[in-house]
Amino acid sequence: MKADPTAILQINSQCNLLVQAGHMDEEAAAVVLGTLESKLWTRVDFATAAKVSTRTVDRWLRNGTIRGSRIGGAVRIRATELDRVLSEVGS
Repeated sequence: MKADPTAILQINSQCNLLVQAGHMDEEAAAVVLGTLESKLWTRVDFATAAKVSTRTVDRWLRNGTIRGSRIGGAVRIRATELDRVLSEVGS
C-alpha cells in the first residue's frame, strides 16, 4: 500500500498539536513520528506534499537542498526532508 504524503503531513501536525496541548506525551509522539521518518517517497510524492513541481524537486536534489537515495534506479527521498526543506525555503 502506498502512503499518502498529505496524510503523513497531517499525522505529523496532529502529533505536534497533541503534544503541545498535553494530550500526548513526547515519547508516544516520537514513536509515531519515528515511523513516519523511515518512509521513503518518490519524487512525485515529495513534490505533491511540498506543493511544488517535480522539476523543483529535481533541482533541490541536484543542488543539495534535499538528499535522496537511488534505489533500483529510482530516486527515493526520506519524509523528514520535507519538514527540513519547507522550514529552510520558508513555504
